[in-house]
Amino acid sequence: MAYPVFRGQKKLGTIDYSEIEISEEEAKKRDDQYEKLKSKVTEKISREGQIRLICGDALMKMHGIESESIDLILTDPPYEQVDYLLTQRLTNMQKNSCVNMFSRILKRTGSIIMFCGQDDKYIWHDLLSEKFIFKRELEMVYPPAFSPHRNFTPTHEGILFFVKTGDYYWNEKNSNISTVYKCKRSPIGKRDSDKDDYYGIPRERLGTTPKPLGLISSFVETLCPSNGIVLDPFMGSGTTGVSCVLKNRNFIGVEIVKNIFSFAEKRITSIRSINRFGVPNQQVKDATS
Repeated sequence: MAYPVFRGQKKLGTIDYSEIEISEEEAKKRDDQYEKLKSKVTEKISREGQIRLICGDALMKMHGIESESIDLILTDPPYEQVDYLLTQRLTNMQKNSCVNMFSRILKRTGSIIMFCGQDDKYIWHDLLSEKFIFKRELEMVYPPAFSPHRNFTPTHEGILFFVKTGDYYWNEKNSNISTVYKCKRSPIGKRDSDKDDYYGIPRERLGTTPKPLGLISSFVETLCPSNGIVLDPFMGSGTTGVSCVLKNRNFIGVEIVKNIFSFAEKRITSIRSINRFGVPNQQVKDATS
């Protein structure tokens, strides 16, 4: 039986962004808001083999991850300039806390792949450069969809590639991946085929920015060993988790918005119900066991 998942393409001045000093009153207000958020979110962990899905605030939930246990952090944090996102934007202070947490939990052989919006790419780059080694910026290129007012038409998104040390894991079999990945825009409302790069994403917008399955799968296969763990602290619709199931990698995904988490959970569970060749799991060994 044909591989039933996607037609993935294999191609793939220092600025001070320090946080403005805030008053004790403002700091207490932020702490109170954080505690209210913590009380509202409920943690739901689904353990199926080595897939762990958590509904909650990533900045809190990452505290429960063992130090130097993650092989690859592959994520797409909330963009500053995208209006329809349901997830609250991160402050510079929260971004810095996120980077510090990444430094604690990532193995010395680990890597970071981060999709970034144009308004916050340089902030993330400067913060990550304090803890990690910058290797390359990659580009995801897609056809234009609209013409902005008094600005250039966007046709790409930046992807930052950082490593913890020079001894990072690299799968030589995938060494021909290029820095540019051409793809369609994520379809909303209808799709030409469910066997394309956006297999399984919601037909409604859902408040996420889905990424191509082919590109994500290439990152997983290249930068994480077969017995390694991939973390996506801003899981969204679950594409990274789907890629880990298909590529036989362990996965931890965190998503704070409950309805988005529920969709990702169903999507990943659905993918796990068949193996790579469309054979029911009871007939073959589970891909993630």
